[in-house]
Amino acid sequence: MRSFVTAINPLQHDNGFCFGLTLDDNWLETSRKVFHPSFFNVHNQSPEAHEGVGGFYRDFYMGATLQQIAGYLDNKGWKYKLDEDECRILTGVYAENIQEFLIVIQLDEDGEFFELFAPRVLSGVNNHPHKAAILQTMLCISWETKMLQWEYDPSDGEIRAIIEFPLEDSTLTERQFNRCLFSLVELVDEIALPRLQTVMETGEDPGDVTEGERLLLKLQEESPGLLDVLERAMEARKRRGRLPSESEDPPESKG
Repeated sequence: MRSFVTAINPLQHDNGFCFGLTLDDNWLETSRKVFHPSFFNVHNQSPEAHEGVGGFYRDFYMGATLQQIAGYLDNKGWKYKLDEDECRILTGVYAENIQEFLIVIQLDEDGEFFELFAPRVLSGVNNHPHKAAILQTMLCISWETKMLQWEYDPSDGEIRAIIEFPLEDSTLTERQFNRCLFSLVELVDEIALPRLQTVMETGEDPGDVTEGERLLLKLQEESPGLLDVLERAMEARKRRGRLPSESEDPPESKG
């Protein structure tokens, strides 16, 4: 197998030495459809224009492009609107617990930072009587789930759900993107929204009850019979120090 690197050239910079790579032109031509365009910024440019460490230039980064993500959406048959001026894609999905589930896919830092968020998941939180409970529940959901974060705009009370992470010198694979997209939809619509709507109505987080049920089931699975022992112990603790009822005989006093 022939390498696409035809030469490795040592270069001297103020901060030390690095190496420049001379790439085969045929390989470059066939690879432009795969890699981020900025990967090829160093081709046919002077070494002084780049700062490199360990044999690779800093310009040799991957990142992601809107066209790449649009291709992932095309593969799933999703409809979307590509906004190149804002470097984002707008799409949406039918959901059970949110009327308009808008999804924004945005690239920042020249494609090196990926954001996927659902704006206005909740509104009117700013002056809500259960505001503290709502915000606390969002923190609990973030603690209990992977990737999902919450953002709160104090100016108008908007709540948005977001998944974001840096790509830097890596790329965004289709499998990564699909996991982020489907996780956002599932976590927000099926888990978070019903729970947050209950908190907005009652001021109490139903997740606390659910967590207690999960703990009891785990105890029953790991230690069969332990719950019966705990139940008897709790009943005995309740009776201890309680005045006897009229139906019960009073204890005999020591004479």
